[in-house]
Amino acid sequence: MSINRQMARNAVWTVGLRMFDRGVGIVSTLILVRLLMPADFGLVAMATVFFHLLIAISDFSVHVPLIQKSEIDRQDMDSAWTLQCLVGLLQAIVLVTIATPVSGFYEEPRLVSVMHVLAVIAAVSGLANIGVVMFQREMNFNREFILKAVQRLIGFVVTVTAAWIWRGYWTLLTGMLTSGVVGLLLSYVMHPYRPRMSLARARELIRFSKWMLLSNVFTFMGTRAPDFFLGKLYGARSVGLFSVSFEVAMLPTTELIAPINRVALPGYSRMRNTEGGIQRGFLDVIALIALIALPSAVGIAATADVVVPILLGNKWRDAIPVIHHLAIAGALGALITNSWSVMLALGRPALLTAQQFARVIFLLPAIYLGARWAEVEGIAIAYLIVTAVMLSINVAVVLAVLSLSVKSYLQVVYRPAVSVIVMYPVVRAVFLPWLSTIWGEWEIAIAVSVVGLGAAVFIMCEMFLWMMAGRPKGAETRFLELVSGASRDRLPWLSAWVRRQRNNV
Repeated sequence: MSINRQMARNAVWTVGLRMFDRGVGIVSTLILVRLLMPADFGLVAMATVFFHLLIAISDFSVHVPLIQKSEIDRQDMDSAWTLQCLVGLLQAIVLVTIATPVSGFYEEPRLVSVMHVLAVIAAVSGLANIGVVMFQREMNFNREFILKAVQRLIGFVVTVTAAWIWRGYWTLLTGMLTSGVVGLLLSYVMHPYRPRMSLARARELIRFSKWMLLSNVFTFMGTRAPDFFLGKLYGARSVGLFSVSFEVAMLPTTELIAPINRVALPGYSRMRNTEGGIQRGFLDVIALIALIALPSAVGIAATADVVVPILLGNKWRDAIPVIHHLAIAGALGALITNSWSVMLALGRPALLTAQQFARVIFLLPAIYLGARWAEVEGIAIAYLIVTAVMLSINVAVVLAVLSLSVKSYLQVVYRPAVSVIVMYPVVRAVFLPWLSTIWGEWEIAIAVSVVGLGAAVFIMCEMFLWMMAGRPKGAETRFLELVSGASRDRLPWLSAWVRRQRNNV
C-alpha cells in the first residue's frame, strides 16, 4: 500500500474515531453549559492561562523527535520519558508556588485551590508512558484513539455526575483530574514499554525540541492571550463566554483536522526521501482538509443564530456573533495547520517557530485593541483579520519550501472554497428574515432545516465543480470511495451511482 493511500485511510479512520470521542465531549459540554454558569468556566479558564503558559515555556515536546527520527532505540525512549517526568514535576512545583500571587493578581481567592489541582494534573501527566508515541510513529492510530476515547468516556461519566452534585467550577476540575489519571493508567495498559530513568540522549532530544519549546510559547500567546486580557479587564464571565465560543467555533479544526495532521506527520517523515512524495502528499492532505474543514466551519458561522440558542441555551445568546467570527477564522486557520507536519517532517522546526512568532506579533496588539473596542466580539474580529493575513504568509512559505506553484495549491482548494462562498449567503438569506416570526416551538425543525440546506448547497456546488473540472483524482474521489463502502449494503442505489462517478475519473 502506498504511503499516500495509507495516510488517507488512516486519516479517515482516525477522524471517525475522533468524531466519536468529540461526540462524547459535545454532549458533556451541552450538559455542563446548562448546569454551570459562564463564570464557572471563566474561573477555571483564568487559572489555566497560567497552567498553559507554564506548559508552553517548559514543554520540549520530546515525542516529536521520536516520530521524526529515522531510527530510535531504547535510550531515546528512556531519555524522552525521563525529561517528560522532570518537566511535569517542575510544572507542579511552580503552579503551587505561584497560586497565591495569581489569586492576588485577579483578586479571586478561589484560584489558589484551583491551581493546586492543576499542579497535581501536571505531575500525573508527566508520568504517562512515552511508549504510546509509537502508535503515531508506526501509524497505528486505531490503538491511539481507542486510548483517548476510553479516557474521554470515563472522564465524561465522572464530570456529568459531579455536575449534578456540585453545580460549580469543581465539576470541571474533577473531570480534568479524572481524565489525567485514566490516561496515565491506560498508557501502561495499552503499551508494553516500561520506562527507565536515563538522560543519555537528553541533549540530542533537547537540541531538536528547543524550537518546539519556542513554538509552544508563541502558540500559547496566540491562543490564551484573550483569557488574560478579558480576565483582567472584564472578569470571569467574559472569559467564560469567549472560552466556550472558541471551543464551539474551532470544532472542525480541533476535532476533524487535528487527527488528519497527526496522520500526516509520520507519513511525511517516510516520504521525505522519496522524490516528489512529500509534495504530492501535502496537496492530497490539503485537499482533504479543505473538503472537510471549510463547509464545517463556515456552516457553524452561517447557522450560529439558529443553533447556538438550542445547543447552549438562551443565557449564551451573547456568544452568537463571537462564534460567527471565530468560525470563519477557524475555516481559514484549518488551511494553515498542516504546515506544522510539513516543517517537522523536513526537519525545519525553526521555520515553523518563525511563523508562530510572526503570528503573535500581529495578534497581540490586535487582541488588545479588539478587547478595548468591543470586548469579546472585538477579540473574535481580531482573530479573523490576523488569521486571514497569516494564511497568505503561511501558504507562501510552505509552497516555497516544497517548490510548489500557487496554481497547484489553488487547484486542490478552489472547489470547496467556491462552494462555501455560495453556501453561506444562501443559508443566511433564506432563514434569517424568518427567525423572529417563526422561532419558538419550531426551533428544532428550523435548525435541522438550516443545517440540511447548507449541506445540500455545498455538496451540489462541490460535485458540479468537480464534474466540470473533468472529475480529477483527489479528495472527492476518496470521499466517494468512503461513501461507496458505507452504502454498499444499506443504499445499493447510492453505491451504484458512486461507482459510476468513480469509473468516469
